[in-house]
Order: sequence, then structure tokens, then C-alpha cells
Amino acid sequence: MRTSPSPTSNLSPPGCCCTCADPRPTPRPRGQIVGIAPGQHRETDPIAALDAWLAHRGTTPGPVFTSLRNGAPPLQSISGNVVTSVVKRHAEAAGLTGRVTAHPLRAGHATAAAMAGVGVDQIAAQTRHRRIDILVDRYIRPAQALHATSSRYLGL
Repeated sequence: MRTSPSPTSNLSPPGCCCTCADPRPTPRPRGQIVGIAPGQHRETDPIAALDAWLAHRGTTPGPVFTSLRNGAPPLQSISGNVVTSVVKRHAEAAGLTGRVTAHPLRAGHATAAAMAGVGVDQIAAQTRHRRIDILVDRYIRPAQALHATSSRYLGL
């Protein structure tokens, strides 16, 4: 998913559907529904993480990712810049250096899904790529090249 704007959610086991607003102004704004399946491991389960966040944030309908700072309006959606700041802070705490942004969250999902054999249409629906050529050329072909390389069998 894109880092902004914040999605709203409807919990419907097993998983959840999020309605994501269009990040660009359109004449007739409408959201896109993105499904999120439960994970296989508690520590990486996105539904468990969402449940934990909603226990802290509260379950009032509205944007999922909101500011909880004192003085912030209730349920004010966070920006993509906030997501990038959080990613940078955690990367630094993990000892990672260099340029860090939130984009690899989306790119990594697309690449990992392609490596797992997920179809382009399903990946595009999840990541909300409008241009399939960009998704294929920047994420899927490089992932397939790594997966299909014969150099892995050379014993180097």
C-alpha cells in the first residue's frame, strides 16, 4: 500500500479489508479496497499488528493510522512523511545506515510476492500500482532474474 493517505478498515475474519483513498486528487474521489490476509506467524501477522494498534488507538471508525500526539485532532490521518520518519528511526535503531525511506515496504512486498509466484494482477491490486509496466519492469523482472539465475548452481 502507499504510505499516504491512511486507510480505513473493516474487519471481516479471516483478515481485513481496507478502503484506501486515492492519493491523487480526482474529480470523483473513491476508495480502493485492499484485502489483508492473516499471517502464518504471530510476530509477522499483519492482522495481529492491526489488532494491537487498534487496542491502543481505539476502534472508532476512520483512518487506521492516526496521530496520537497531545493536541492533535482525534483521528487525524498521519502523512507519508510520518511513515518515513518511523521507518528511518527503526532502521537507525537496528544499525542500518544510508538512505532509508518507506518505499521499500511497498517495493519489498511486490518483489517478495513475485518471488513467491503471485500473479501480476494480484500484486498490482495489493500495491495499487496503476501502471503494470512499472510494476513488472522495476519489481517483478528483477525478482524473476534473481530467482532464475543459473549462477546459484555453480557452487561459487
